[in-house]
Amino acid sequence: MNRKDDTDTVPHIPVGVYRFVFETKNGFEQPALPGILWHSVFGKALHQISCTQSGTECHQCSLLHNCDYPYLFRPIAPPESEMLRGKPAPTPHIFRYRKQLAHRVKKGERFSMEIVIVGEAVNKLTRVIQAVQTAGVNGIGKNRSQADLLFVEQVSENGKTVRIIEEGKLALNSPPIVKHTVHQTDPQQELQIKFVTPYIPSGKEYRRQFNLAHMLMGIVRRASLLQYFYTGKKLNADFLSLKSQTEIAIIRSSELKWEPHQRYSATHGNVIRRCGWSGSIDISLQSASELWPYLFIGQWLNVGKNASMGFGRYALNKV
Repeated sequence: MNRKDDTDTVPHIPVGVYRFVFETKNGFEQPALPGILWHSVFGKALHQISCTQSGTECHQCSLLHNCDYPYLFRPIAPPESEMLRGKPAPTPHIFRYRKQLAHRVKKGERFSMEIVIVGEAVNKLTRVIQAVQTAGVNGIGKNRSQADLLFVEQVSENGKTVRIIEEGKLALNSPPIVKHTVHQTDPQQELQIKFVTPYIPSGKEYRRQFNLAHMLMGIVRRASLLQYFYTGKKLNADFLSLKSQTEIAIIRSSELKWEPHQRYSATHGNVIRRCGWSGSIDISLQSASELWPYLFIGQWLNVGKNASMGFGRYALNKV
């Protein structure tokens, strides 16, 4: 990851959104929060097709910083890194979905899932597609129901799609288009934040009462880290000023609730129960307008714990 001089003080983080459409062979139970399921099967498949040092832990492997598996799924900041030196870094993929009722996907039925890929990681799109296809072959859910990948398409901000893979062949022989940037919409001072999936704040003290400043600073930090590790450019923002602005942003009204959910952990072999904030809040960014670029791009990056699994996705609306 080469670092370049950069004087920008707002995030510039290109992202691509990709939809994978499958047909199931046997049917399976689709959970209310499907990113949990996909995170597990995607990680296993990616490891299967990437790892050449079986039996060696990633952090002990000499190929740690030259392997697609840790880069895409379990990244560790290099020893020379200015940020998180030698520690886990955020992943450049985010599963993207809306919370829904758990239901059964029937045999022969089509279903889809979406992944956001951040910055330079889009150059690994071929590997991501290969891993997703392998996950379908290996099987999904507790019963390991197989599913065939029919096609892959890129989704633009206006909802239009461009098919890039169909029946295992290239449908578009050109690089993927990555367009999402912070400058594509005018700043808003009065807006609604609606959580599309539950937001799980770090720190137990923030679970008893919603803390807007903590959430906003979480978005700033996540954007800063993702830009640093996946665009080659360090964000030179005034973080002390941003922190002070998170503390003066105002909640105008709140319809939030603390909601329990659970997920099955294949690693631990049991159900993990957690809670998160659901609903919406209306906020004012008057005197805190520097936060707008982070809030905007955060709609693709998510916020809070388990963000790469799809938790902490939100949408912004005018009020």
